[in-house]
Amino acid sequence: MKSGSTTLAAHLDACDGIMICKPKEPQYFSGGRFGKSGADSYCQLFSEALPTQLCGDASTCYTRYPHHGDVAGRIARECPDARFIYLMRDPADRVYSHYLHSMQERWHTERLAPISFEQAWRSDPEYLDASRYLFQLNQYFPLFPRDRFFLCTTEELRDSPRDLVNRICLFLGADSSGSDPVQGERKNVSVGEGFKTVYAKKTAAGLRHSAIGRLMAMFTPAQLRRSLGKRIRSALASTAATRDLDRFRSQLSPYRDRDRIELLAELRPSILELQEFWGRDLSDWLAPRRTVSPAAPPARPPAT
Repeated sequence: MKSGSTTLAAHLDACDGIMICKPKEPQYFSGGRFGKSGADSYCQLFSEALPTQLCGDASTCYTRYPHHGDVAGRIARECPDARFIYLMRDPADRVYSHYLHSMQERWHTERLAPISFEQAWRSDPEYLDASRYLFQLNQYFPLFPRDRFFLCTTEELRDSPRDLVNRICLFLGADSSGSDPVQGERKNVSVGEGFKTVYAKKTAAGLRHSAIGRLMAMFTPAQLRRSLGKRIRSALASTAATRDLDRFRSQLSPYRDRDRIELLAELRPSILELQEFWGRDLSDWLAPRRTVSPAAPPARPPAT
């Protein structure tokens, strides 16, 4: 959740030897929409894959045990030859990104105001469990050989994306040709994008049934109608999204140094366990103050 999975999935999908399904997070093994519709529906997501391509699913809920059931067991039963890429972000920063994402869903689906950051993570154990990375891996290790797992960090993705993609493709035995990631490139980075998407859908539906939409359908050539409609929808959606985003932002809790210190008090043991297991220096994750804090929602949605 805001750990870079969308960016990494896009880089891997650009490789000639890999196909990442769309949507990238079908949540099949965690009981999401495709999990409820059955294996045939899930397999259909990969129907356009070439015989030379490996197929990938970038669902983040697969490492949020125990909140989505026995995901590892389901994967072992249906995909016993699976390989795993585990992208990890600074655990405390990840918790705050989890908060932003959850509060946005709460705002859009239930029209409920955000609760405080501290109340959110203290009342819902999923926030911390998802940041206890070795705990999550330990659900898989009894079922799959450890050489099936490739561990990496958001910092690696940010600082050396080409090298990371090449190493992942080597691990997978996949052709990395076609992918040319740019250092620092990120996708799906802001809460503002979610507001823009929601209001674009609402505006499109409203315009079709409005008096303007009906007049355009009757008297405007199809090509011009599509062009005008797109511009009108974009302008209306941007204005509505901006107003709603400003209201939402004003009610969010900031991410303060005190919050990080309190989170690290909970997460420090799991960070040290992962550091010992992986043999990687994770001392930066233990710092009481980060040089770069998590991206906050932008003041305005990105321009169309």
